[in-house]
Amino acid sequence: MTAAVSGSPSLKNGHFDGTPLVFSATLPARSSRAFVLSAEQQQSPPDHVLLAPDLATRAAGQPIAYTLTAYDAFDNDWDVTISGAYTIEPGAGGDWTSNVYTADVIGSWIVTGSYGGKDDTASLIVWTPTDFVYLPVILREFSTMVEVLEQ
Repeated sequence: MTAAVSGSPSLKNGHFDGTPLVFSATLPARSSRAFVLSAEQQQSPPDHVLLAPDLATRAAGQPIAYTLTAYDAFDNDWDVTISGAYTIEPGAGGDWTSNVYTADVIGSWIVTGSYGGKDDTASLIVWTPTDFVYLPVILREFSTMVEVLEQ
C-alpha cells in the first residue's frame, strides 16, 4: 500500500490550521480511492487569557458585554467568552448574565475574566448622569415664540 499527501496544508506555529489532507492509496484490490482526512488541531491548555474591553465607562444601570480570548504557548487563540467566568470587586453590586454585567454602584472597579486557571483584569468606571454639569441652552426661536404668544 502506498500513500501520498496532496494539497498544501499550512502550518501555524507548528500546528496544522485544519486544512483537509487528501491521501491517495493503492488498495490490494488494484483500485485507487481518494479520501479526505481532516487534520484537527488539538486544543492546548491556555497559557494566558485576554479580557476586553480593557477599560470601559458605563452609567449605572447600563450593561456592558465582555469578551474573553484564550492563547496557548504558541500564541494560537480561541474565543472562550461563553465558557469563561466573570467577577467584579465586592461592593460593586450589579448583576452578571454570562459575560454581560449591568453596572450598579458608582465608582471605579476591577473586573476579572477567568478560563482554564488563567485570569485577566479590566477596569470599569460606573457613573450617574448627575455626575455631569448641565449647561442651559438658550434658543432664540423659543424667545420669539414667547413674544408672539404674549401679543
